[in-house]
Amino acid sequence: MAEAIERIAATCPAAVPASLAERLNAIQNRIWAMRDALLTIRLPLETFYTSLSDEQRQQLRQGEPQPAQMTADATVGRGQTDRSAPTCAEPAAGTADWIMRTIERAAPPSGGQRAGLEAMRLRSAAMAQLIAASCPGDAQLDPMRRFAAATDRLDLLLFAAMSMSPMLQQLYDSLDDKQKAGLSRALSQARRSGAAGARS
Repeated sequence: MAEAIERIAATCPAAVPASLAERLNAIQNRIWAMRDALLTIRLPLETFYTSLSDEQRQQLRQGEPQPAQMTADATVGRGQTDRSAPTCAEPAAGTADWIMRTIERAAPPSGGQRAGLEAMRLRSAAMAQLIAASCPGDAQLDPMRRFAAATDRLDLLLFAAMSMSPMLQQLYDSLDDKQKAGLSRALSQARRSGAAGARS
């Protein structure tokens, strides 16, 4: 387990990637590491879980946080006043939309760039839908089935990242220096805003 965690930690870049394409590549590398880590611990975990008696498995399940509690904790952590916590499907669509809006505002497309941007918008929307559809529908899955669901979700995330990477790189290469500078400033501002939000 410790070795798997170390391998995931080793994929963290020393500095935040400057461009969207580099950031997506870093995410892709991290997903690969997480997937490899899951495959590494799968057999030991399965062996351990199989060795448990029914009573031990029941005790293990009783020690897990319940869906209602996880929802409440997530709501409190975000400082929300309502009780409707977002599902895991929502971040996928939100991130895809944020990326497209950031590119359009910071580096307004011109000429042939519009076609490339629209193609990437359609692809990112499709990938977001696939990721949203992979959200587990049953909160009562046993540990091994949840493990399998997590592995499947990582496979899908990896597919989405690999699918988007060439299009994003092609679009980035088509930007002129002014557009790239504007996009870089927008990303830096987003990182600062995210860090400030995490501290508040």
